[in-house]
Amino acid sequence: MGRGATKTAAYCDPLTGLPNRDFFFISLTQAIALAARNRKVGAILFVCVDRLKLINDTLGENCGNKLLQTLTRRLKACVRRSDVVARPGRDEFVILLPEIRYAEDAALIARKIFASLEKPFILERRRIFVSVNIGISVYPNDGITAKALLSTSYTAMQQAREAGRNTYQFYSSDFTKKAFERMIMENDLQLALKRGEFKIHYQPQINLRTGSVTGLEALLRWERPGSGLVYPNSFLNLAEETGIIVQIGEWVLSTACRQNKAWQKAGLRQVRVAVNILRTW
Repeated sequence: MGRGATKTAAYCDPLTGLPNRDFFFISLTQAIALAARNRKVGAILFVCVDRLKLINDTLGENCGNKLLQTLTRRLKACVRRSDVVARPGRDEFVILLPEIRYAEDAALIARKIFASLEKPFILERRRIFVSVNIGISVYPNDGITAKALLSTSYTAMQQAREAGRNTYQFYSSDFTKKAFERMIMENDLQLALKRGEFKIHYQPQINLRTGSVTGLEALLRWERPGSGLVYPNSFLNLAEETGIIVQIGEWVLSTACRQNKAWQKAGLRQVRVAVNILRTW
């Protein structure tokens, strides 16, 4: 094998034949330099394939590979010859649109990709429908370097994933701020149990005829430093995603039981304490 062939292989994804991450980065850097000189607009579409791991686990990796090869052909059919489609990761594709008139032109490509996925993939004689999420970043608004544009397009793709399947999102600096705040809250959640920041408020259930307390409901609250009292709807979804919801649920149940026992030892009559554990397991 000659030196030229070796160099070509180094920049090629062996499964799909597409340029790999290194080649795409070089192409993007060159496109940015050309766009800067000619004062043109360019864009990146970061495409993430949904449920590829599930397909590999259930139908086998060969099926997953065939899907990626067919998807490659569909993606290339959605763009111009001057555009670059690359595969930087297992379930990821990136598309460089080196010269567009308006940012909306990138959205048109995203919608063409979604339309191409309306036809099912035939894998092991099964009709499989595939969905993707697409993040879009635009030069020069969302970055003036290859690294910056790849980062902002990836961030936009993450935002699209939150919105649901087969969606696209343009990069927004507001989302970067939201992602940073989410990271801080996740870190704080990991420490909240150790620091004793979770509290339980007991809401009484009262018999309207007699006025007596018939039961209590244990309500979780987070006394987050600098934020005051935080209600569960602000942090439970994140707790579920990170897995700390299990420890929180165990703590709530244990604490409520100990408190009820303490009331009984103090001479108070027995009452039922309701603990919501549906979202903790």
